[in-house]
Amino acid sequence: MPMKITYKQHLSEIIEYFKENKNLVYFINSIVLRFLKYLIETLLEAKVEYERSKALIKRNWYRNGYYTRHLITKFGLIENIRVPRLRYMVYQNNIFDKWERRLSDVNDFITKVFTQGESYRDIKRIVKHFFNEPTMSLSTISRITNKVFDRLKEFHNRRLENKYSIIWIDGMYFSIKDQKEELEIYNKKRKKRRNFCVLIALGLNKKTNKKEIIDFLLVGKETKRNYKRFINSLIDRGLDVNELKLFVHDGDFAIVSAINEIFGDIVKQQNCIFHKLRNLSNAIKNKDLKEEILGEASQVYKSKSYFEYIEKKKEFIKRYSKIEPEAVAIFSSDELIKTKYSMDLRLHHLIHTTNPIERTIREIRRITNAIGCFENLSSADKILYLIVGFINQELFGNASFNYFNLFTNFGT
Repeated sequence: MPMKITYKQHLSEIIEYFKENKNLVYFINSIVLRFLKYLIETLLEAKVEYERSKALIKRNWYRNGYYTRHLITKFGLIENIRVPRLRYMVYQNNIFDKWERRLSDVNDFITKVFTQGESYRDIKRIVKHFFNEPTMSLSTISRITNKVFDRLKEFHNRRLENKYSIIWIDGMYFSIKDQKEELEIYNKKRKKRRNFCVLIALGLNKKTNKKEIIDFLLVGKETKRNYKRFINSLIDRGLDVNELKLFVHDGDFAIVSAINEIFGDIVKQQNCIFHKLRNLSNAIKNKDLKEEILGEASQVYKSKSYFEYIEKKKEFIKRYSKIEPEAVAIFSSDELIKTKYSMDLRLHHLIHTTNPIERTIREIRRITNAIGCFENLSSADKILYLIVGFINQELFGNASFNYFNLFTNFGT
């Protein structure tokens, strides 16, 4: 039977702590851990006796001593738990699995810390500090986070039940170690880095009126073919085209042509006004007039109605067509800029720029900056999936992407 902890033992220890002026918080934590050990050992004894009582009718099961087990809980490391054994019989103790060394909430904690951008080495230090476990290896941390691969596959293949009225779409680049090509530097071989692209679709849920990352796709670079592949995969999985009113993007030719080939005139497109102004700025030759021209162009784009937009546009072209013909030519090409005037005025602040997806990309970048360079595509896919789950729940408040449910029932 487990050893009982007496009041006198506690009292004498407390007195020693007072004498040595130690922090009582650590003492309280040690008491909690010892109580948990006592409780776990008591439950294990009760379980084994219950199993014996059920089996006595069929066969006489013998006690076969104990083995010891270290177990990490959210309160810290519990050492040398006495686990009873039965001869000729294996039983499930309902507290931890046969080879389990950590309870599931510890694995959840490690995964969530990893999602926040901490490296494996930083996580190892955090585990040592919070759980008093100095021996956790980097490979163990990798195995814990690798448990998300099954859920990752489900995420990429799930049916899209939600209906989206607006989709912002864009790509961002990361570095990955090239598995094929290696460089020899100072007599040491290092894998060469190369860039790869992540295409991201951010949707406005028509039912909840909240934004959510619908999916992402790892590709070589932003091309029409890759964008078509990405969008078609969303359609194949149930994206409701009839409810989709608008794509918002930065005007990249690959995106524009891909959407045109897939949807034609069925779904409208809106270019980002910020990117339009940046292109306009690059075309202005007279630096003294740049600020004035950009200011007036910005006021044109802020028009609240289509009629107001047309009138201000005419005045702008009339004023600057002879002074800055190249800039005016770019300004006049506005087929995908004026789309917003066919939409509800209350949506204009959402659709006249790509700010919603730009902010999302900045948040992804903030977390991944700690990683620097991904080991491989599989690692990148896993990490991005965890980040997407975090953003969808914590930043956008979507219960359908319950972040905490992503990490339940992890094994070791």
